[in-house]
Amino acid sequence: SCYLTTVPDDLEGIYSAIKDNALLSKFAGGLGNDWTRVRGMGAHIKGTNGRSQGVVPFMKVANDTAVAVNQCFAPETTVFTADGPKPIAEVKVGDLVLGQRGRYREVTEHFVYDQKSAPMVQVAVKHAVNDLKVTAGHPFWAIQGIPIEQSIERTLSQIEHGRFQPQWVEAAKLEHGDYVAQVIPSEVAPVEGLTEADARLYGILLGDGHLTRGSEFGVSGNPSRDGGYLQFVRDCLTERGIHYWENGRGDTYLQIKWALGKGLARCATTGQYVGLDEAYLPFTYADLCDDAGNKRIARRFSHLPHNQTLALIQGLLETDGGISRGKEINFTSTSAPLAEGLRYQLLRLGIPCAGQYRERANAREGTRSDGSVIAFTGTTRAFDLRIPAAPDIAGLVGIPALTKHNWFRLGNCVYTRVKSVSPLAPVPVVHDLKVEGDETYMTAAALVHNGGKRKGAVCAYLETWHVDIEEFLDLRKNTGDDRRRTHDMNTANWVPDLFMKRVAENQHWTLFSPDETPDLHDLTGQAFEAAYTAYEARTERGEMKVHKRIKAVDLWRKMLAMLFETGHPWLADARHAVRDRPPLDRLQGPVQHPLHQPARGRRAQFQLVYRNYPTYQ
Repeated sequence: SCYLTTVPDDLEGIYSAIKDNALLSKFAGGLGNDWTRVRGMGAHIKGTNGRSQGVVPFMKVANDTAVAVNQCFAPETTVFTADGPKPIAEVKVGDLVLGQRGRYREVTEHFVYDQKSAPMVQVAVKHAVNDLKVTAGHPFWAIQGIPIEQSIERTLSQIEHGRFQPQWVEAAKLEHGDYVAQVIPSEVAPVEGLTEADARLYGILLGDGHLTRGSEFGVSGNPSRDGGYLQFVRDCLTERGIHYWENGRGDTYLQIKWALGKGLARCATTGQYVGLDEAYLPFTYADLCDDAGNKRIARRFSHLPHNQTLALIQGLLETDGGISRGKEINFTSTSAPLAEGLRYQLLRLGIPCAGQYRERANAREGTRSDGSVIAFTGTTRAFDLRIPAAPDIAGLVGIPALTKHNWFRLGNCVYTRVKSVSPLAPVPVVHDLKVEGDETYMTAAALVHNGGKRKGAVCAYLETWHVDIEEFLDLRKNTGDDRRRTHDMNTANWVPDLFMKRVAENQHWTLFSPDETPDLHDLTGQAFEAAYTAYEARTERGEMKVHKRIKAVDLWRKMLAMLFETGHPWLADARHAVRDRPPLDRLQGPVQHPLHQPARGRRAQFQLVYRNYPTYQ
């Protein structure tokens, strides 16, 4: 269905209609323009005493405007999915993404746009790792107007009394100090048989653990500094009856290793040794690393009960975490999926997390505690997280909890400040998602609307008697002058009954410019036929300036050829619903025809397209 606006036959009206569609398309798709009233190629322009170039150049402008207002993100933008954080470019139809209600919804379409001039901005959010590169019109769920220095308590009180409320705000209209929302995931999915100790051990393995050749686990650490979690690993293995061994180097390095499987056992019947393939622990290589070898929190462990989530976080912090100045918690990882995965787990607890990406050159040598020398080369790429010492987290690492926050929770979202919004050179390729049910998705930095836009969200409509109809049929072709092509806009051809009669009877069809036939577009049925044949008679008398006579069947065949080749223009019968009774009222509205108000107690009838193509040869 499309909601249509009629494009008037004047320059100001044409561009006003294009602008209106662009503004509406920020929040909804399914929009269209009825171009039938715009004069055709060769028609006289009184104001300039020139000749019109027809409707096609204006349709090209409408197409490019529709692309320019797409609400999209740069391809590297991280989106929270059920499989973990992913760049939006890698999100596929069928994936599940986190929506505004804290639940996962299916991606039904993934749109990719090539662009050159769409305005974009870079939005820096306080509790995020990377800035967002986004088209200027993309809506964010945000609260504006709260003074920078205002306390959280006063802010919450004013929100409660209605002074401030969250709303959708375009990216370019966000300002320093505005609050944007981050959705708290609500899903909890326990893993059968998993204990808090298992969850903590899983976190330790994600931090300083490894799995060699798919058969040998190992955990490393500094005995003098990491004795707590190293002893915890020993205790876990001993409790499960798992044999382990240790390797060390000097006083500062220790590695605990154990086999993945149960190894060999003697059969009580035969006395032979047999292998046991069951794993000692409820973890496999796939639970630790993705296909690219990056450590990450596996999907099945991403929504544990909160007590187990805290245990998992504890394991990560006691391996790759640290404390600064006795009160600041930090975490460092070379794995982007793991860093964003930890941020996601914190968000599940209602705690936003800031961070940064850094690179460090490693052209140096180091001396181990045993006196051996090791050389470092290359570049270390790492993600540093700054984790707020919320009470639950502070208790894990033994530091005082924060008494003041620079964020707040409202409903199922936490709100964090915007640090900056700056203009950005357009990114050549941008992406957007269409989500089932919940028209939102959660990036790693903020909740956004899915934009309401999709490829072809704007559609151009033209009646079959318009003198530009032949060029209109070619708009979606991949060959020809690209200045007269609309690759991103849908097209639809309104076909009157009289044309189909002419096709069936192998008669001619006459094309007109609407500035000379102003009433045709509003007429239906017998009234249309009478007016149309009258204009044909005037053509025979030489009274019409712009017209063209062609065989109806040739035009019909071209319609079908273009439909089969490009899928466009769609063929729509705009008149069938009302041919037997006069309209009571008319509005330019949904679907591919004028909509007429039915009599009380009767349903409106719609005929969208011809369904009897085989009837016409």
